[in-house]
Amino acid sequence: MRVIYLSQGLSTDNNRIFALNKEQKLIIIDDLTDSDTNISVSGMGSLEYYLLLIESASKKRLIKSLDDHQHITTHLFVNESHQDTPTQKKNHELVIEVHGSHTQVVSKSLTLSSNPVLTRVLSGIRILSGHSHEATLTQRSILLSDHAAIAQIPLLDVHTNDTKASHSANIVSITPEETFYMMSRGISDEDARNMKIVSLIREIVHQQHLTQEDIQDLLIKH
Repeated sequence: MRVIYLSQGLSTDNNRIFALNKEQKLIIIDDLTDSDTNISVSGMGSLEYYLLLIESASKKRLIKSLDDHQHITTHLFVNESHQDTPTQKKNHELVIEVHGSHTQVVSKSLTLSSNPVLTRVLSGIRILSGHSHEATLTQRSILLSDHAAIAQIPLLDVHTNDTKASHSANIVSITPEETFYMMSRGISDEDARNMKIVSLIREIVHQQHLTQEDIQDLLIKH
């Protein structure tokens, strides 16, 4: 297993290539401030990619799978808290582009927002060539205030017949009824809110390398 942290200052190159060794997992945690970055992966192996957008400007990421027998999973985390900003809309985009064969692709996104600015989140899988592909796209969003606005945009762009693809999405809010129910059982309003957030995190994250606690601490800290 190899873990790589992409952070500002390490490189100014917006096009990055990584090799996947056979039967070895590569973990990439991306905290770059670049608006657009292309990441290409070659070789036979598996990639676990995390894009963390905490109070971030609009970002675009393109993950290219170049070889056969790859297993790629991406996690997109967007957290927008209430703050004054001149921007009326944010656009975040994470797309996996597949060129090989026998590839398993999983794209997961989680958006938390209490910001009145419209947050548009595009999660996509584009299969251009090859065969025997499996693709799963999952989007989860939670509105943390009555002013929050989220637009989920799923993309399944498949150019080959031999592919199994599925998509699921939901946008939920913390209702007064849910809060009242939990508070009636001795849970504080803040804890009730955090429990709802953590429940969505658990749907998205189940990796030992970036744990539910890590993500929870990161979101609460920001």
